[in-house]
Amino acid sequence: MLTQASGRIFSVGVGEKPFIRQATVSFWESAEAMEEFAYRQAGHREIIKRTRTRHWYSEDLFARFVPLATEGTYRGKDILADYILLERA
Repeated sequence: MLTQASGRIFSVGVGEKPFIRQATVSFWESAEAMEEFAYRQAGHREIIKRTRTRHWYSEDLFARFVPLATEGTYRGKDILADYILLERA
């Protein structure tokens, strides 16, 4: 679902038990695109429901950040270069 989501720039799974209890760090073109996937996409809403009812996480964090700069590459590409709001120093 996530890899096909409209407005998704990049995402990577992380977790205490990868492939079993997984969380995601993702970058989106806009808050609206992220919210569309997170709250209005039926498949993701079902995962949220399962997470709550099955107590998959002992703790969780949902945070939103605006990247101010990038450094380095991922697989040879600076994936956020086109989305940085401030000029690079």
